[in-house]
Amino acid sequence: MIISDGANIFPAEIESAMIEMPQRLDCAVFGIADKEFGEKVVATVTCQVAHSLSLQQVHAFLDGKISRSKYPRQLDLHDSLPREESEKVFKQRLKVAYAS
Repeated sequence: MIISDGANIFPAEIESAMIEMPQRLDCAVFGIADKEFGEKVVATVTCQVAHSLSLQQVHAFLDGKISRSKYPRQLDLHDSLPREESEKVFKQRLKVAYAS
């Protein structure tokens, strides 16, 4: 769970909405520390071949699907996402890059 500006945000809800994006191959959503909001929502995405994605495109796609307060504030594109042995995305490894 991500707590941003006093609201409880569940990454699975955002991921479920983003899973339907045609450009997206894989995604993971998590929170990172933010001085203003406590935590901010970050979406990490791998795109289909020959596709790219911007934060504005993600927001436009999510419009009407989830509350705007749950929109990712940051989008990072990756070639692949790290996975555990169980094939679940290893979000802790992704978060390490934001620890500093």
